[in-house]
Amino acid sequence: MYELKLNFKPILKQLEIYTKKEAASMLSGGYLSSVKGKGLEFDSFREYVPSDDASRIDWKASVRSQKTLVREFREERNLEVIIVLDVSSSMCYGSTEQSKAEYSAELAAAIAFAILRAGDAVGLLMYSDRAAAEIKANFGIKQYYTMLKEISSPKFYEGKFDFASLMKYINEKFKKGTVIIFISDFIGLKQGWQESLKVACRKFEFIGISVRDPLDDSMPPGIGKVVVSDPFSGEELMFDAEEISARYAKINQEFMKSLDNAFIENRGSILNLSTGKPFMNKTNEFFIARKKWK
Repeated sequence: MYELKLNFKPILKQLEIYTKKEAASMLSGGYLSSVKGKGLEFDSFREYVPSDDASRIDWKASVRSQKTLVREFREERNLEVIIVLDVSSSMCYGSTEQSKAEYSAELAAAIAFAILRAGDAVGLLMYSDRAAAEIKANFGIKQYYTMLKEISSPKFYEGKFDFASLMKYINEKFKKGTVIIFISDFIGLKQGWQESLKVACRKFEFIGISVRDPLDDSMPPGIGKVVVSDPFSGEELMFDAEEISARYAKINQEFMKSLDNAFIENRGSILNLSTGKPFMNKTNEFFIARKKWK
C-alpha cells in the first residue's frame, strides 16, 4: 500500500495569516475574484450620486430617510466546487522531497480551505480508473476535516488512469455550472482525450492543475543507463538516458503545449506546477489572473 507523508499544519498557518488581512487573502481572495457567483443579492443602501443608474433608486427607502437612496448588491456565491484528485499510480512517483500525490494532497487541502473561506460549498472526488472516494459538496470546518481524512488515507491511492471514464463520471454526476478543479499529472491520456475535455468544459467551469515531477519533463545529465517501470502495467525498460534525453524532453514539451492549447481552445483554465517548487504564490497568481481572462 502506498505510504503518504503529509503535513497540513504549515498550510493552515500560512492561510490563517493571509485570510486575516482586509485585502484579498492568499488563495481565498484570488479564488473568490476568479470564480463568478450565481447572481446578485441585495446588500445595503447608499446615497444616490449622478453617475448611478436611476433604476436602482429605492423610492420607499428614500422617502423614509428623506434622502435619495440606491440599492447596493453583492454577488451571490453559494457555488458548488468539486476538487477532483487524480490518485492513479503515476501520481505516487516522486524524485523530490514529495511525491506528486503528496504535493497534490496538500494543494487540494489549501484550495479547499480557500473555497470554504470564500463561502462556497466544496466537495471531493478521488479518481483513478474509478471513483476511489467521494464527498458531497458542503460548507464549514467539519467538511474541511472530513476531506483531509479522505485525502490522507493511503487506501485510496494507486491504480490505472482513465480520463475518458472520469469525464463521463463527472458529466453524469454533477450539475451544469459546477466548478471542477482537476489536479493531475495528466500522464496516461489516451487518444480522444481532447474530445472528453471539450465536453467537460462546455458543461462546467473546468480548471485543470497539472502537477508534474521534474523527471516527468526532462532527464538530468550524467545518469547513464537506467531501468524504469510503467506505473500502470508494471513493465520495466532499460535504456541509456543520455541517448534519449533530447527526444524525451521534446516529446514532453510538445505534450504540455498540446495540453495548454486544449484548455485554451475550450475556454478552460490550466495551471502548471512542479513538485520541486512551492505552490502557494503561483496558485494565487493563477486565480487572480483568471479574473482578467473571464
